[in-house]
Amino acid sequence: MGDVDDPSAPGNEWRHADAWPIPAKETPFYFHENGTLNTNYPSDYSPITYTYDPTNPVPTIGGQNLILPSGPYDQRPVENRSDVIIFTTPPLNEPIEATGPVKARLFVSSDCLDTDFTVKLTDVYPDGRSMLITDGILRMRNRNGRDHWEFMEPGEIYEIEVDLWSTSYIWNTGHRIRVTVSSSNYPRFLANPNTADGIYKNTTYKIAHNTLYFESKHPSCIILPIVENKMFIQKPKQGRLYIADREITQTFFGNTIIFGRITIQPYIPPGKDVTRVEFYVDNVLKHNDTQKPYQWTWDEVVFGKHRIKVKTYYAGGSSEEDKIDAIVFNI
Repeated sequence: MGDVDDPSAPGNEWRHADAWPIPAKETPFYFHENGTLNTNYPSDYSPITYTYDPTNPVPTIGGQNLILPSGPYDQRPVENRSDVIIFTTPPLNEPIEATGPVKARLFVSSDCLDTDFTVKLTDVYPDGRSMLITDGILRMRNRNGRDHWEFMEPGEIYEIEVDLWSTSYIWNTGHRIRVTVSSSNYPRFLANPNTADGIYKNTTYKIAHNTLYFESKHPSCIILPIVENKMFIQKPKQGRLYIADREITQTFFGNTIIFGRITIQPYIPPGKDVTRVEFYVDNVLKHNDTQKPYQWTWDEVVFGKHRIKVKTYYAGGSSEEDKIDAIVFNI
């Protein structure tokens, strides 16, 4: 999907792929003060606390519903509420495509034993419309699995991941990417009474004071699978832990951490006529590859933070490069 007002806009077409998800660069868009959203790592900002009253939840307007009105509705009627936190990019200088799974990494706390956190992703048109693309919710008692409950410690900060499912969308030039965070989306999702009771078993409710953190130690963000017709490093990924060349899990604070050897793998778009691929560590050339699959296993004694860079050269003389910082322990 894409800009439905501009017939010449990219998107709005059927596509297919042999595998899912398709190659895409997981790109964090971080939350900043004054409601700004961009790819710069955040500085030190004050958290935002809002009041979630389960008797006055955020009303559902569109979305991936079966019975309720569904689809990409304008979210402005609910974005002016005090319990909805908004982060928006500046107008885009060029189209941006996100195709694949979308997730939000939030750092949150509450004064209740349980509560919900919701996230919406929208396209803000030049006329101000905030059109829903996809959304998600996490019940805090189920943050580590649906097979058991883990209640919150009031005031403790938790790192959580909210799954917004998948999308394939292109924001057009002049549009803006928006993320909203709240604690309800009713009746699409049942309003959490903020108690320890099971579903439909509560006889009372609590008003929650929920806090979203987004400073450098708690870099809340939405992670978009950005698709571009250019090379990028697909292994190692930003914010992942690797042990003996295997991806294990995501890391705290978005750092890439590597124990042992690691195979550096660039993604090169189809149709590119590659002549060679160079692999660098801290701007020192380590390997030169002229044959597919264009990868290099880094396995030398090293300790600390290093910058990995890959540079591809194409027939005709053009080139592209990508880099990633990683904390590496291989002794």
